Amino acid sequence: MLRHVHGLGKTSILGAASYKAYKQGYKPLIFSMELLDRLFAARILGLAAGFNPNTLRTLDADFHTKQKLEQFIEANRHTQGYYLAEGNFNQTPNKIGALIDELRPDIVYIDASYLVSPNASNKAKWEKLSEVGEDIKKIAMEFDVPIFQTMQFNREAEQKKTYGLANIAGGDFTGQLGSVVLGIQKGTGMFEETRRKITVSKNRDGDQAEFEINFTFTPPNFDEVNPEVHPNMADDDDFDI
Repeated sequence: MLRHVHGLGKTSILGAASYKAYKQGYKPLIFSMELLDRLFAARILGLAAGFNPNTLRTLDADFHTKQKLEQFIEANRHTQGYYLAEGNFNQTPNKIGALIDELRPDIVYIDASYLVSPNASNKAKWEKLSEVGEDIKKIAMEFDVPIFQTMQFNREAEQKKTYGLANIAGGDFTGQLGSVVLGIQKGTGMFEETRRKITVSKNRDGDQAEFEINFTFTPPNFDEVNPEVHPNMADDDDFDI
C-alpha cells in the first residue's frame, strides 16, 4: 500500500513500478481509478520509451520524440501481458475479482483505491472504505496475488507534517489491512523536487526503513538513489525499467 500527500506523483511512481515488474517477466494488471486509460497509457509509453511522458499528455512532443515513440510502438506491437483497466469511478471489488480471475495477473495495481465502489452502497462513507479494503484483501488471498494500492494522507497529516498509519485518509483500518505500507514525501534538502522519500511505515515480514528514489522526467528516472554515489551522478543515471 502506497500512501501520499496529493500532488507528489503517486501515479507516476505506480506506473514505473508496474512497468518494471513487466520487464522482469511478470504480468501486471493496473486499475486506473482517476485517469482515463489513454492518459495512463501515455505515461507508461513515455517511461518505457525513455522520454518525458508529459509531452504526450499535452500533445507537445517534438519530431524526435514522436519518431522515438513510433519506433517503440512498432518494436513492441505484439507484446502481451501488460493489462490496463479504466476505473471510470465504477469499479467494485466484485468486478476487480472477476477480471483477476479472467486474466490471472502476477501482480495487481489499483491507483486511488479509495475511489473503488463497494459491492453494496447503502452504508456510511467510512464503512464503505472499510468494506472495500476488506474485500480487496480477500481477493488477494483468494487468488494468491499481491495487490498494490495507492491511498492519500488526510488533511491533518499535511498540516502537522505527521505521516503515520493513523493519518491515512478514511481511517487507520486501511493501514491495518495492508501487509506493507509505504509513504511518499518530497526529497530532502536540495533534492526536494527531484527526489521522493519513501518511508516504510509497516512491514509485516521485515524491517521498517526509509530510502529515496529519483523523481525526474527528462529522461524518466525513478530508480532508488544509491547513497554511496555522488548526488549529481545519482540523478543523472539513465532510467532503466
